[in-house]
Amino acid sequence: MEMETLEGQFKDKIQSGENLISQINNSFLNNVSGVAKLRKKIKVEIQFLEKTMRSSKMKEEHLLCTNLHHFQALLTHAMLQPCDSLLQHFFYYHGDQKCKICVDIVATKGQKWIKVISRNPRALSQISLGAGEYGQRSVLDQAEEYIECARENFVMFQSPEVIFHFSCGIERQLANELVKRCITISGDILESNTHITKEDMGTESDEFSDEDSSSESVECSSDELDTPICDTQSIRSQLNVLNLNEVPILNLDVTTLVAYVSNLTNGGAHHKFTYPLLNQQAEWELQTPVKPVLEKYFQGKTLVSCETAIQAFQNIVDNLAGPNELTRTSELLSRVTVVPDNPSERAKTRLSLNGKVKPRSIVIFGTGDQMKAVTTTANDGFLRAAKNQGVYFATFLHESRALSERKEIPDSNPT
Repeated sequence: MEMETLEGQFKDKIQSGENLISQINNSFLNNVSGVAKLRKKIKVEIQFLEKTMRSSKMKEEHLLCTNLHHFQALLTHAMLQPCDSLLQHFFYYHGDQKCKICVDIVATKGQKWIKVISRNPRALSQISLGAGEYGQRSVLDQAEEYIECARENFVMFQSPEVIFHFSCGIERQLANELVKRCITISGDILESNTHITKEDMGTESDEFSDEDSSSESVECSSDELDTPICDTQSIRSQLNVLNLNEVPILNLDVTTLVAYVSNLTNGGAHHKFTYPLLNQQAEWELQTPVKPVLEKYFQGKTLVSCETAIQAFQNIVDNLAGPNELTRTSELLSRVTVVPDNPSERAKTRLSLNGKVKPRSIVIFGTGDQMKAVTTTANDGFLRAAKNQGVYFATFLHESRALSERKEIPDSNPT
């Protein structure tokens, strides 16, 4: 390839990378967790191409090995999802060894894990048959890792659905093998083609085009391919995802207990207070009352709270509650069953303590997790921090309200 032509291709590839960054900055993904990591990876690819151009050591292989094509496929597919995060790490144990995987797209409130694969479909098939380089991992190896990890990272008490999206398509025989491993396939299903060239075995950025290959655009699972269905408990596409309203047990966090009995949520939001935070919460309460939301969600459900939560709530009430708040506390606790602290294994072992992840929260949310109960809470800081560590809890989030009765300015309630 002539140097002048090669230089033009390098410039085009660099421009495509710049366009990717602009696309991210102008999309809803700009505020999604992990997008900064993706942006950084794209910049690294651009910088490599620019450095290679300046050195005048450009080769066609440099264009083939860049991951910009893969990042474009990832971004395009992410734009089609209710995306929660990008490039998020999850941990699991294989025997005694702690392992991790990086999920390209986490979507639908953690219920879908999507891996985007943009390699040549014929190369994927050949590598899976052992024709790759020594030690090269195949997509089948990756599938087993993802499923194993998903089984240890429940969302709404079920394993997330693992989806492999093939932006360049996948041959039917390999798709069958993946579905046997409980992977949902997204992308074009191509008829198998045994002919493969050395170039086809190449890089993540290889393009696939074969006018003789018939294809169909699908997202399919076991019953749609020529293969027996694996354990139905492992195939999320065969199950109805649990709805928050379908879980019969609610685990009340301290923030829920406080909000429920607060004077703010029981007609006292018209008062003025000596604390700016309470004045702010009073304004919020007038706009969006919390107690009717909680009452509606509590209806027909069993209310529980663990010992740690009850003890913390009781300490707050003893020190801050007014007489009406104390009365409401007694009424509420008569409806709540106190259960022993019993956090789930993943809450105890997967979460590292930091500014937002406190031991008390691990116990409270972990106990709800162990009971397969939805935890009602206003502690969104903990939920975000746990999510960043790859742990999703089944929760019902509401606005925060503090105890307020003793902070009311006398005669501040307008008539």
